[in-house]
Amino acid sequence: MFDWIQNIIDWILGLFNTVTKLDHFVTNPSEQFGYGLSNDLLQLPLSEVSKMAEAMAVNGVPVTHIEVLSFGEMGYYTNSDEAIDRLIPRTKEFLKRRITVWMTVVNWNYKTICELQFDLAWYAHIVNRIKDELGTDGIVLESCSEWGPKCRNANCWKKAEQFHNWTNDNWPD
Repeated sequence: MFDWIQNIIDWILGLFNTVTKLDHFVTNPSEQFGYGLSNDLLQLPLSEVSKMAEAMAVNGVPVTHIEVLSFGEMGYYTNSDEAIDRLIPRTKEFLKRRITVWMTVVNWNYKTICELQFDLAWYAHIVNRIKDELGTDGIVLESCSEWGPKCRNANCWKKAEQFHNWTNDNWPD
């Protein structure tokens, strides 16, 4: 209800934040290490995310992880635009410091991921918003986590494979 107030406060506080930049985005897997709150990051105030990103940059930690839709109880699977609206400014805090952001779009453990509403068009909308609003530089995109023929939602794991293949065709290496 009062998210707009928090957004204004975060914007004002952001004017006074220090921004330490790493030399480059770390893309070599053998050089990647990092820290991320994963599915809790979207719940943090932007000012806290900024402090975390700054601490990572100061200490040379080059990678963070974000689960794009967070955990299912937050309602972001059925309201992905709200998740993306929260994701964009938080991701920018890491990118402006040249911290590589590893994003997992869908956690296949989500209890109703097999429903028809979670189709390729739904998935493509999420990825295209990320690409359109953030670009691809500094972002490693993982389509789905915890999927396969023996996963929790094994009855529809082929859909996860479809998301993965679409990502390979539509997200640069």
